[in-house]
Amino acid sequence: MGLPTEPGYKPNATEKIVVASGDRTVSLIMPPDEFDIGVDIRLQYFERKLDPGTSQPSHYSSMVDILQEGSGKVLSSDVWITMNAPVDFTDPESSRSYRLFQESFQGPFHPWDDIYGARVSDPVKEELFRSVLTVNYDPGRGIKYAGCLLIVGGIATMFYMRAYFFTPAVQRSPSRAKSVDKREQHAQATERLAK
Repeated sequence: MGLPTEPGYKPNATEKIVVASGDRTVSLIMPPDEFDIGVDIRLQYFERKLDPGTSQPSHYSSMVDILQEGSGKVLSSDVWITMNAPVDFTDPESSRSYRLFQESFQGPFHPWDDIYGARVSDPVKEELFRSVLTVNYDPGRGIKYAGCLLIVGGIATMFYMRAYFFTPAVQRSPSRAKSVDKREQHAQATERLAK
């Protein structure tokens, strides 16, 4: 079970980077791009595994339902999103393909924490988590994959065609080299006799 968010909740509304050098300071503010993906995501279950002997998470994943926006009709249920295994889904209205990534999580929140009490009236669990997902829309993914295949094909072609393109133009065979040496020896011997 995850923590519900109030309307208008925006995690990390802006990212501000400040670079100072000598007498000059430059600030760069990059607000995140917001758009409607046409579905609602409901967190059913969050799982976190820790590295043995530490409190560092080694793995975390979320089980979510993908709902039609507004009506609440379930489009996909029990969908697992893990750190290195994103989930693809399509907006039913615009037919755009999106990819959901498990970015991070917040928590654990316990019943004695203010944020737990502000969002949960009846304590059901000892600890709750908030799952942070990232949405990616990339209409040119197929073009990038085709370009990668062309590069790999070009490298393979160059590797196998290298012997054909870069062989020396003329090579002396060992038998021909011996016959040339014999002619040179004969010419030298003839020259000595003529003197």
